[in-house]
Order: sequence, then C-alpha cells, then structure tokens
Amino acid sequence: PAPLIPSPTPIPSPTPLASMDRPVVSSALGYETVSFRGPDGAFTLGDPDAPVTLIVFADWACPHCQNFEPTVQQFITEFVVTGRANLEHRTLATAGGQTTVAVGKVAACAEELSPGSFWEVSRQLYDLAINHRDTYSVAAATGLVAELLGVEPGAIQECTARAGQVEADQRYANEVGANGTPYVMIRYADGRTALVSDRTFEGLSTLVTGPMIIEVDVTEEPSHDPVAVANAIATVAAIPLPTSVPVDLSGYPALTFPGSVVGTLRSGEPITYALTVPEGVSSVVITAASDDFDTTLKLTTVGGVSVAANDDDDFAVSTNSRIDSNLPRSSRQFLVVVASFGDSGSGEFTLNVRQR
Repeated sequence: PAPLIPSPTPIPSPTPLASMDRPVVSSALGYETVSFRGPDGAFTLGDPDAPVTLIVFADWACPHCQNFEPTVQQFITEFVVTGRANLEHRTLATAGGQTTVAVGKVAACAEELSPGSFWEVSRQLYDLAINHRDTYSVAAATGLVAELLGVEPGAIQECTARAGQVEADQRYANEVGANGTPYVMIRYADGRTALVSDRTFEGLSTLVTGPMIIEVDVTEEPSHDPVAVANAIATVAAIPLPTSVPVDLSGYPALTFPGSVVGTLRSGEPITYALTVPEGVSSVVITAASDDFDTTLKLTTVGGVSVAANDDDDFAVSTNSRIDSNLPRSSRQFLVVVASFGDSGSGEFTLNVRQR
C-alpha cells in the first residue's frame, strides 16, 4: 500500500445511526477507558473527543492480524487510555471467510448483551484463532461469549439473527477501498483520513505525536548554504534528515533501477540495498518474493526517514511483499530493507524495483 498521504478528497465518515450508544467504562483488559459505538455502530475505544482515531480492519483468523494485535494493545495502553487517540475496530472477513462473518456477529451480540464486553471477547477470539485454530468456529465463539457473560447460548443465537455491524463494517471497507487485513487508517477530528503503511508501534506513535518541533538558536549570523542549514538542524534535533546531497552508498549491495536482484536471508538478519532513482521518477513499485520465508519490505531515505513499509503483497495470506509509493522530491537515494516477518526466517528471495 501507499505511504501515509492524506486523501486529497476526505473519505466520508460512516453514515450516522439514528442514535448513538452512550459510552460505557470498560476495564476487562486491565485498563480503564471508555468503550462506545461510532456513528454507524463501529466498536470504538477511547475518549469520544480524542483528536485522532486509529481504524483497524481485522480478521481474527488472519495471521498478519494476529501478529499485529500486540502492537494494537501497546497503542491502546500508550495513547487510548491516556485520551490521546481512539481505536476503532472493523471486522473484515479475509482468512476466516464466512466463519469470521458469523463470529463477528457473535462478538457484536456480546456488546449488545453487555456493553463494553466486545474488547475482551475480541482478545479471546484472537486466542482461540491462534492457539485452537482447528476449533475456530461459530459454535466455539458462542460458547466463549456465553461463558464470559453468563448467558444462555440461545440468547446469543437469537441476537445474531438481527446483528448487522459486520455488514456495516463491510460497507465502510468498500467506501475506503479496504480489501485486506490488517488494513489500517487514521482519521483526524476534521474528517481527513489517510492509509497507514508503517504499522510498527513507532510508525503509529508518529501519527499521534506528530513531527518534532525544533528550536534553533538564531542569534548567530544565519547561513544561506542549504547543506549547512540542514546539518545545523540535524545537529540540534539529533535526528536524521532527508538530503539530496549524494551519499556514498558503496557499503551496501546495489539494487539497480529499474531491475531485480536475488538474495539470501540468513537467520532472520535483514539485508539493506542501496537504491538510486533518476531525476523525474516520482514513484516506485518494489516487490520481494520468496518461497522460503514471509518477507517484509521497508523503504527509507539514506538518513533513516521512513518512506513506506509493507509485509503483504496481495492483502491475503502471502509470503510476498509490495511497496507502491510516491517518493519525496528531496531525495534520489534510498535504502531498501528486506527482512523476515518472523525472527528466524531464512532462504532465497527476489527483489524487484520499477517505476509505477
């Protein structure tokens, strides 16, 4: 997917319900915050007045969603509980197919029967799908919710006949173009939305904290040399800055543009390639394919500033990765990092780059 770029035309917010459910306190997961329903019923955690909302389309049976869930929990602890952001869950059936559609209805009914319980149910559904994959089913989910809430399974089954939140989530997925999981977006208070490609905790944190504000001592005579100014700012801020000044990248293996290279990953150790893009090229498509391990890709400037990242080629269960990204005009030199989604993946891969 593309890097974080605000939509030129804001994606419409979901169609409002006739009435919004009242927020309720939820502490089932060991934290205390507010659980409420969004305008179209979306399950939302946090302060209704928070300035940003992280939207996660997920399927409990999706392996990448399962791997992403600890990051989501870290985001909740750091930003949702403190009132700095909301988390909005959207059920989107991918790996789980129709089973996830039905399980999603069971989870929605848990919330209807006991407001605020959806988040504990969701956590237990991940546990069910990860540790008891063969028993991930509507029956197992119904039994789980019945035991958790102390209700009869029949009450849940009766509720699922009228539960419509999964369909509402699918409609919203169609509106925003979500066709895989996890599909992550950010929505700002003014309605602007953007796709999130860097799903690391650090990447998500940047969405909330925003860019660093730098204070520079201007008592000295100002320099008109742009390189000197950039170096001065980098020194004060202690962070790398993108640069158009050529950098010696001979220490890295080269990825020729356009072209491809075959490499071997050993014991999960990432491999970094140097990529120089000609003037006039404003976007690239980079793919990594392997039959031996689950690949991830990251594109950064030579200063370490993230441009794009991805761990899934076709938004399905896949061992391939794809970046389709606009490039910052300030940089012509980049680093492409190939790694394993797991810590110990190894084997041969093919890395390819071309203009979009």
